[in-house]
Amino acid sequence: SIDYGDYGNEEEAFTKGQNARTMTKFAAAMMRSLQEMDYEKFELKSVPDFKLRIGICAGKVIAGVVGAQKPLYDIWGDTVNIAARMDYTGDKGKIHIPKATAHELMNLDNEGNEIEETGEHPLLDPWINCNYRGDIKVKGKGIMTTYYVDLTEDNYLVENN
Repeated sequence: SIDYGDYGNEEEAFTKGQNARTMTKFAAAMMRSLQEMDYEKFELKSVPDFKLRIGICAGKVIAGVVGAQKPLYDIWGDTVNIAARMDYTGDKGKIHIPKATAHELMNLDNEGNEIEETGEHPLLDPWINCNYRGDIKVKGKGIMTTYYVDLTEDNYLVENN
């Protein structure tokens, strides 16, 4: 749930897993768009091999508007920092995520066991397959266990029921 401090308390509309799935689907769609782009219309000497490198982390963030002359909306927090670290430590053409986000996408608990659906925690159906990438050193976090989201050759998510 969102903590609004003195302004009350409201429940979030979606779970971390649902938010992570939405962002993962969006990331895969961006990757497909680059793959399907008609580069011939740009009359380039050679066709570029653009591939996105994407990092995603599901969790709490702080959001707000900064700046008086040129106001900008921005988000901050550990979740944002981890997503950025997943981006730059990942590989081109892959969606890189931390263990907690992978477990949310695969309907697993913190230990990697399947979870039962409850009213408080609906399961993702279908859930998204993620592949263990390994334990990597992440700036400011130390060693983190990370995963890659499993994608088809056409950059669609590999989903399971």
